[in-house]
Amino acid sequence: MPTDAPAQPVDLAAAAPPAPPRGKVRGTLGGRIALVTTIVALLTAATVAAVSVPQIQAAAQSEGQQYLSRTADTLSGALDTGGNPFSQLSGRAQSGVQSGQIQVQFVSPGGQVPDYLSPANVSQLTSSGTLSTVVQTESGPLYVEGRVLAGGAALLMTEPQSVAGLNVGRDIARLLLALAIGVAIAIISGLILAR
Repeated sequence: MPTDAPAQPVDLAAAAPPAPPRGKVRGTLGGRIALVTTIVALLTAATVAAVSVPQIQAAAQSEGQQYLSRTADTLSGALDTGGNPFSQLSGRAQSGVQSGQIQVQFVSPGGQVPDYLSPANVSQLTSSGTLSTVVQTESGPLYVEGRVLAGGAALLMTEPQSVAGLNVGRDIARLLLALAIGVAIAIISGLILAR
């Protein structure tokens, strides 16, 4: 039935579903960005540490063994030529010998060898004239360098692996500090980006 009443205007804004608050959307997105940035930074730091720490330890052990080997070569060469052996050692080696970190021992031909040497070690030393190995002792791994001198006696030099790798802890601490700084920078950058 027709009516003369005017048509009521339709409020389209009221009919439409309410839009979510803009600040809430930005906050959720920003939080996700910051969280992802933090996770990526932590995973990267953990990966770098897992790869680098064993390499640092291996490099320090190799350097310690090589240093003791060079010291044994210098000392045995000085003894064979009749010179003053300790005057030819480096300051680090002399300090190590004086403090007892590097032990020097002479074994006369046919004499009693130390207990830390196995029959295989003795056989290698007598057959080749040199010995470079790591033996396990009650106090930990021990670097061993042996040289047969001109008169038939054997020169044995030992150094604990823990002493040879004293700088390992310092190098690892520096690496972890650098990684921590990198993670902190990444987190701060993620928070700034999220805002």
